Amino acid sequence: MERLGAVLGRIREERKVQRGRELLRDRLNYRRIIQKLGLN
Repeated sequence: MERLGAVLGRIREERKVQRGRELLRDRLNYRRIIQKLGLN
């Protein structure tokens, strides 16, 4: 039962990380950041 809980916990964490990546990709304006940093 403990192993199952650990596995399920890891799966949930992976989903949170994936969702965070999606939000950053969809909502972050990379072009503006690069422009503001003078990297263009």
